[in-house]
Amino acid sequence: MFEERRTLLRDFANKCREHLNSTGIPVAVGKHRLGLSPRSLSDLVEKHTVDFMIDYFGEKNVWFGDWDGYDAVIIAKGPIYVNVKIAEFGDKLEASWVFSASTQQKVKDILAGLYLIKFEYHKEGRDFLEVSSAKVAGPLSSVELICYAKGDPAPCKLRKDFNGTHCHLRNTYFE
Repeated sequence: MFEERRTLLRDFANKCREHLNSTGIPVAVGKHRLGLSPRSLSDLVEKHTVDFMIDYFGEKNVWFGDWDGYDAVIIAKGPIYVNVKIAEFGDKLEASWVFSASTQQKVKDILAGLYLIKFEYHKEGRDFLEVSSAKVAGPLSSVELICYAKGDPAPCKLRKDFNGTHCHLRNTYFE
């Protein structure tokens, strides 16, 4: 079942990568070409991904909302809980931020159905975001999450700019 879900999500993610590239997501806006932050770009990619997900799987087969730990639920083959991530191509981090430790507690009952889709992008020297890869990891019940508390020694290269304890996933889990 897990491999079937991963294959379904990999197929979707690759089609979505094509869709995102054809959408023309700007990397800067306005007359003065003000660059969008990684968080703004992440929000745009997430919303475009969920929008495409609705078209791809059908409006009755996708739920979306403002939930902790995931962005959408595909109910046609699941439920499959999906969390959308982005990273700039060439990023030297060895792990991707997933969610806070408190969110991990909230989603502990759905980890067997929770998957990550990660899009790597280029933005330098471009008017529009170019998504170069789409990868899938999960379910999160079958991988080892790294729980990192600010100030502790990091087990690998990961983002340390958060307060509190956060969960990360080694990038080797993404295929």
